[in-house]
Amino acid sequence: MIDDEGRVLTIGYLILEASKVSLVDVDGKTVPATVIGYDRDTGFGIVQALTTLQAEPVALGDSSKLQVGSQLRVVSRETDSVPQEVIVMDRENFAGYWSIYWKMPFLLHQLFQHLRGPG
Repeated sequence: MIDDEGRVLTIGYLILEASKVSLVDVDGKTVPATVIGYDRDTGFGIVQALTTLQAEPVALGDSSKLQVGSQLRVVSRETDSVPQEVIVMDRENFAGYWSIYWKMPFLLHQLFQHLRGPG
């Protein structure tokens, strides 16, 4: 969640053709949501919770300032949304199989396989 209004930043291709959208809060409660928008340049989308979402907003950082060796924290559903420490291992252009091109994303390394890859 990126603000107190219940807006959530997500990977855009997940919502592009969705006929129904829902979110799951920190208590495991599913709440209805609607798509606010999708940005083709970044590949990100924003979803709006339609009821109160029990979650604290996460401040967004500036990834352009990250360098190889930088440490940061990421959140993954695979680790029950507990923030995990990661290290930036490389920066290089990346094109995903879903046709999104990221200029200079950061490649992460962590002990858990599901937290490796471009960000």
